[in-house]
Amino acid sequence: SFIDLHCKLQKGLKIAHVNIQGILNKVDYLDILLHDNDIDVLCLSETWLTNSIDNSEVMINGYNLFIKSSILFSTP
Repeated sequence: SFIDLHCKLQKGLKIAHVNIQGILNKVDYLDILLHDNDIDVLCLSETWLTNSIDNSEVMINGYNLFIKSSILFSTP
């Protein structure tokens, strides 16, 4: 209904950032953070993810996962 839509628009978009310093042992914390605070977008830095970690290990129900790995550059 229009009233429900209007309330959702007033709510706004909630975006948060966490410097997680290793995500594997903090997935439960992130799940609680996201759901208790109705966060729409969560940006994480220093996840320390590697190719040996399956995405399913860090998935949170109700959210989509997008990963952009850091690229390390070395100077000659």
